[in-house]
Amino acid sequence: MWTVIWTLLVFVLLLFHGDSILAFAAEQLRARRAHRLDLQREKTKQTVLARQRDELVWRELVGPDQPPCPPTVPEQPKSIAAAPSTTPIGEPPMRTQVRVGYVPRCS
Repeated sequence: MWTVIWTLLVFVLLLFHGDSILAFAAEQLRARRAHRLDLQREKTKQTVLARQRDELVWRELVGPDQPPCPPTVPEQPKSIAAAPSTTPIGEPPMRTQVRVGYVPRCS
């Protein structure tokens, strides 16, 4: 019985106040979208500033007298011929070389 009463009450409210409810919801969605856009712009601005700061630091580390370093290719690891391969036939061996804190030097 209460379900029917609540359903009718909501229907009457929507019938008479539906436009204002929809207008309010649209206004809230516009405000939320504008806020998210502002957050995205700020994030983009911070990323650009961080990139500019990193470029400045690297320019200072290289020095004004030296030309910028050309990109270097990391050294290839030496192959180990003595150990038998556990890689199934037909699959390439998995090798990962990670250098933490590696800074290439100009020669």
